[in-house]
Amino acid sequence: MGREKTRNLFEPVLCYREWWDCPRFGVALVNGVPHYFESLFSDELDEYSLEFELWPIDDDALGRELSLHREFVRWRSAFDAGESPAPFAPNGPEESALDAGPRRNRRDAFSARPEWRLDQNRSHAIDPPRHLVCWHR
Repeated sequence: MGREKTRNLFEPVLCYREWWDCPRFGVALVNGVPHYFESLFSDELDEYSLEFELWPIDDDALGRELSLHREFVRWRSAFDAGESPAPFAPNGPEESALDAGPRRNRRDAFSARPEWRLDQNRSHAIDPPRHLVCWHR
């Protein structure tokens, strides 16, 4: 995406892996193009940074992230229904491959502040999530 300006539109969060008050790591559209987003915790501030780092995600990694999200949604649905599923194991081979490659390869990364429109239900068992975000640079 380089240095082009964002259009300041609210676009969907496609999936996320971490949450603390809002999604902290996941994939969302930025000007219609899927991007990873991550908010890093600042030990100095003892708080998450207001700035998120964003970088493009390729189609293969996006497919794998969405598949992992669907797995989590199935697990969470069973958990919420009281079915006592085995603990969710997010650190399997697929997760490790993403951590070693696309999640780490931050070419063309940029910083932006999110403006969230979070689903009030905040359900973790919805695919796709119903959260929207507008990125301000």
